[in-house]
Amino acid sequence: NYRAPNPLPPGPFPDPQPVPGQVVVGKDGRPQYPGVVETWFTMLDRGLTPTGMGTSDSHHLLGDEPGYARTLIFVGKGKDVPGGFSRQDIIDGIKAHHAIATNAPFIDMHLGTAMIGDTTSVPGGSADVKISVDSPSWAKANHLVVYSNDAVIADMPITGTHIDTTVSLHCTADCWVVAEVTGTDNMFPVLTPTEFPPLDATIIIGALSIGLDLSSLPLTAKIKPVRVHMSTPYAITNPIWIDVDGGGWTPPNPPRPRTLKAPQARPDVRQQFDALPEVSQ
Repeated sequence: NYRAPNPLPPGPFPDPQPVPGQVVVGKDGRPQYPGVVETWFTMLDRGLTPTGMGTSDSHHLLGDEPGYARTLIFVGKGKDVPGGFSRQDIIDGIKAHHAIATNAPFIDMHLGTAMIGDTTSVPGGSADVKISVDSPSWAKANHLVVYSNDAVIADMPITGTHIDTTVSLHCTADCWVVAEVTGTDNMFPVLTPTEFPPLDATIIIGALSIGLDLSSLPLTAKIKPVRVHMSTPYAITNPIWIDVDGGGWTPPNPPRPRTLKAPQARPDVRQQFDALPEVSQ
């Protein structure tokens, strides 16, 4: 989620006024610029377990190159060779959450014998999470964050192209754990930066609003993410789920109640066409 800079730039500000360093929210209290990772964490907390993937489509030769970001999938021991795995191995690996999303760094994470995507029993809830990070020299990760149930349990700098570290986990109830690494290196020329903002409604309204005070509109407000940036290293794991009480994994929060709208009768398209007035030439 996008957080307001600290200190804030000169106003005027949208309503409600953002708090320095905190998530920018709208009048409904929801994040104005929600993040993908935070949305995924919310799903995990509510018991939804979609596999985190790093792939997307590509539309340009520059700035949106094919192959970034990647999803690396564990297809089975000894099968990671050309022709050594099947289509079903890939499907099984994705469904089992044995995957990481990355644009260069590689993360491996274990809790005892459990690997990324596994559910493991940890009576008492205390265990050591072993994490390894490997990065190419042109895209080194320098920051590691470990999350559990949407909370940060470790936040540390890392150096070099390979590190091994251990993070102590203490869960009082069933939980999940995810590791994330970021870097500050510019990945050009392997991955080009975003040098021009996308031409969308934000640009158009910004041009039309010259001389007008439209700063209270979300699209024209000064407190918003910067859309021009260089490409930097990033990788994140799927969770390891920890069963503390031995009764099977239970999400930390209950699912939100579903609000179903009353079914509406569908119009008869043929009757609508028959009701149109005739036009003669």
